[in-house]
Amino acid sequence: MSDMFETRTREMQFRMAEANIDVMLLADPDSIFYFTAYWGDLGVEFGRPSIVVLPRDGEPTLITSSIEGEMCERMTWLRDIQLYSDGIGREWVDPLQKALEKHKGRRFAVVPNKVPSLVINYMIDAGIWGGLVNGDKVLSDQRMIKSAEEIKHIRQAGKVAVAMTDAARA
Repeated sequence: MSDMFETRTREMQFRMAEANIDVMLLADPDSIFYFTAYWGDLGVEFGRPSIVVLPRDGEPTLITSSIEGEMCERMTWLRDIQLYSDGIGREWVDPLQKALEKHKGRRFAVVPNKVPSLVINYMIDAGIWGGLVNGDKVLSDQRMIKSAEEIKHIRQAGKVAVAMTDAARA
């Protein structure tokens, strides 16, 4: 199954190149799962954002809380996982800043309405937010097209939903 997530990532990198985007920052759980297969339990609502730094060339970086580190390593196909701990340094800001510096001078994109305010506030304070490109169309265009495997899963979920509704009615 991890092949599906890696294939999605490579497709996004191709689309990013076509859109002249060097790096995409993904900070919403749905997009993070879509590309990495990782779904955290303790997210931004607990002050612990997860962020994927997806360059159009090379391997993505996944930044998440060390509390979920072992689970993350087991779930995702990514190798570059940067963990942060509560109360140590600037927590998630330190690995994010390191990842951003690695790609300094490149063209960054985000999906503005899917970036937690906690992350937006950091980017504004760091002077990064104003230079970001809106990556919503690139991401949405890819996610709109479903693979055969995705369609299979959607149909299976539909059957489960129908069975649950029938059971509730009965």
